[in-house]
Parts: sequence; C-alpha cells; structure tokens
Amino acid sequence: MKKQKIKLINELSSPLFRIMSVFNNDSPSNRKFCNNICAFHIGNGYVLSVAHNLNIQFSDANANISGKVIDLYGQGTCKPFLVVQFRNNKFYNNDEATEKINPNHIFYEQQFLRHTFIIELELVEAFYNEDFALYRIVNTDRTVINLLPSVKLSYKLLTSENDSLFCLQSSPFHEIGKMVNIAKVEGILDSWSEAGSHILDGTRYLVRGYFRFGSSGAPYLIYDKILRQFRVNGIQSQASPVQLCINGNRDNNFQYVNAIVSPLFNIKEKLKPYVK
Repeated sequence: MKKQKIKLINELSSPLFRIMSVFNNDSPSNRKFCNNICAFHIGNGYVLSVAHNLNIQFSDANANISGKVIDLYGQGTCKPFLVVQFRNNKFYNNDEATEKINPNHIFYEQQFLRHTFIIELELVEAFYNEDFALYRIVNTDRTVINLLPSVKLSYKLLTSENDSLFCLQSSPFHEIGKMVNIAKVEGILDSWSEAGSHILDGTRYLVRGYFRFGSSGAPYLIYDKILRQFRVNGIQSQASPVQLCINGNRDNNFQYVNAIVSPLFNIKEKLKPYVK
C-alpha cells in the first residue's frame, strides 16, 4: 500500500485536482479566478466534485457581474477549468501534450514556484440532492486527457465501524500540496440539511478524521487488497461540528472533527449513462 499512497500525493500521478471558475480565460491580463473547489478525475475526461459550490454568489462591481456560479456558467460569463500544477514547465513531462495546450492557458506562478495549466471543462450534470457534480473535459486534445491520472469507482456502501477510508485532500498549509490520511467510518445516517436553495438529502457517512477546511470535493478512498489499488467510495460534502463547553460556556464553541461524506452509492444509477 505504501507505493500506492505515494502515487496518490505525487504531482505526476495524483488524481486530485481543483476546479475554478475562470473569467476571460483567453486574456491573461484580464483573467479572474474564483470558486476554488477540490475535484478528482475518474477517467476518460470525466471529473467529479461537489455541487453545493455552484450556488455560491459571485459579484464584481467593476465588471458589472453578479450572480450564482451556475447561472454565470449558463450565460457563458465564465467557465469551469481544471487546474493542474507542476514544478517544471511540461505537462506531465510530455512535450507533445504541452504543445497541444492553448498557450494562454499556461502560466508561471512565482509565489507558488509552480507552472499552472488550466484545462477547460463543461458541467455535465449537477446532482444537488446527493451533492455531486459531474464535469467533462472539452476542447482539449486526447493526448492531454490521456495523461491525467484517474481513480476507479467503488459503489460499495460501508456500514461497519471497522470500515476505514483514506481521504485524499490538499495539505494542511496550502492547497497546492496533497495529503492522504486515514478516516474512520463512525456511523451511517439518513441525512437532511439545506445548502442555499437546495436540499441535501439521503444516505451519508459520519466520518472521523482530519479534514482541511476547503476540502469539499475531496475523494474518500478504500483500498482493494486483491487488486492493490485505491478506489474512490465517497466525497467530502459537509462538516459536522462537536460543541465544546469552555469555562462552563458553550456559546460559539465548536470543533469540527467529523465529516459528512456522500457515498458514490447514491449516484450509481445516475453515473451509468456517462461512466462505463
């Protein structure tokens, strides 16, 4: 398992990425980014993330832009892009693939010491109830798509307190880094909550383990000992707080140690038309 864990966090083999909404993507001087969210490639150019961030309100008075991200996508005001970053200036060390990417979509970020590549996506479908969003890479050469590492799916529903997951997420100090850590399934629930104008409803895991704020969309993995590979089983959806009493006072004393994870089991039938 050691080698597989290292592959999960290595920039050349990790299936973990970020999705950002990009305005004026072909104009480096006017380009703007917002709505940073974790995502992972599940193969053949399909990418999964959460859906709740699509309802985030974006506003830019100078550009006279205001609205929910999902509406701005529909209007063509901005587009979702997959963000891929490397220490060198080649896309997965491949000259051919690098040359096939729009030069306007490649830039160096000095403050991060990283070369950033942005790959255009389109939103295929949002499953708001289950808090999943499925994207597809578009307007991109197949050579580029084929180089993106991916993770296979597991629709197994975990119900035992002995079931362990591994959370693949951004490192604690900055989203550029990656980490994988053990998370324990503490319970299964029939959950109901509100997220903006949408309802999050249905089967969820209650998971205990470190998760970084801003890790929504991060995959939770199980390890297949027979095939010796990790498979994604769920997605980081919500935080579940524990209220603490400090000096006899509970007001505003919350510690977030539990995650609410949406299992892929919830969207198995909905994914079938897209993912083989």
